[in-house]
Amino acid sequence: MQKLMPDGSWVIYQLIVKGEVTGPDAICRQTEWDEMERLRPGEQWLVQGEIASEGQAKRQIRNAPE
Repeated sequence: MQKLMPDGSWVIYQLIVKGEVTGPDAICRQTEWDEMERLRPGEQWLVQGEIASEGQAKRQIRNAPE
């Protein structure tokens, strides 16, 4: 599997339950996202990737329209 983003970056994602995107946005490091996708492909939905820092990811979640 090819990595699309640098290891030091962060992603925003949501879980998929019974085929529906659910719950609030969550964040993790790109490496953690890669591992989740490897272990449980398709059980999470990538909202946004290539975020430079954890703080920036958190700000983007807070400022996202509902």
